[in-house]
Amino acid sequence: MFRDCDNLIIKVEALDSGTWHANWSGVRPVIYNCNSSDVTDDGKTYYQHAGLTYIISGDTASGVAAKKSIIEANILDSISLVDNSYTVTSIGDEAFNKCTSLKVVNIPDTIISIGVSAFSYCSSLESVVIPNSVTTFVESENGASTFYDCTSLIDVTFHDNLENLEDNAFANCYSLESINIPSSVTSIDKTAFSECQSLSSIDIPNIGILNSFLYSGCYNLTSVIVPDSVKKINYGVFQNNVNLTDIILLAGLTAINKGAFVGTNSVSIFTYAMGVQPVWVTGWNNNRPVYYAGTWYINAFGIPTPNPVL
Repeated sequence: MFRDCDNLIIKVEALDSGTWHANWSGVRPVIYNCNSSDVTDDGKTYYQHAGLTYIISGDTASGVAAKKSIIEANILDSISLVDNSYTVTSIGDEAFNKCTSLKVVNIPDTIISIGVSAFSYCSSLESVVIPNSVTTFVESENGASTFYDCTSLIDVTFHDNLENLEDNAFANCYSLESINIPSSVTSIDKTAFSECQSLSSIDIPNIGILNSFLYSGCYNLTSVIVPDSVKKINYGVFQNNVNLTDIILLAGLTAINKGAFVGTNSVSIFTYAMGVQPVWVTGWNNNRPVYYAGTWYINAFGIPTPNPVL
């Protein structure tokens, strides 16, 4: 039907090929679900493949919308139309939002940024690998919420080059058990891991501030070491971590806000400071016991322990 139409791009209103013959297009590129907006006034073109819609603009493309019924998403690294190739460099805002059947997503290493709420409410998603090409989770005035409420998410693998984790990035990921944040991350915004109720261990990278409610509601946490790079702990960082029994504060800490440990009623605080520091807000420890330098040690099992009373 389309023999020798070498420059042809076929646009159809149908959502997919359905019962059409497998080779009906003669291997020419097809854009499904087309309407009058598929080529816009600013030169953007929509392209559909395997349940995901892309927008082509300039030399690049972005995955912007997935079918809500999608189960496995293999995001393209490039799109070829006629004699042009377009590199897929981003996942757009809310691209997979509320795709509750999505279990698997494969993100290519051409992706640089992941948009606001790109995977939020993907309640069946169990694991994700963030390639080292990704440098940022895009943030709006309401935060990033990149994987917000992905309640089945157990495992997240990062590679180096990610610079920031924004507000709510993994909040309400109730099944997330552990997470290793790469050393390239220089800041983590508030509530990024709030209500990660299965999180049993955290490895805090060399960031300067622990922002408000960062690890609040992480009920499974029992022990935390705050690295020397952290200079300030804000309100509610460890709020309601009811099973947290010990936290070690290294010597770099200069400011702790009141309420940082509110609701952590079983915690003992071990610090390398010689005593309470002038810039630590009154009531910073929420009436929990504090052991200063020289009054505690690390026992044979790696657990901070008060010195024996002689």
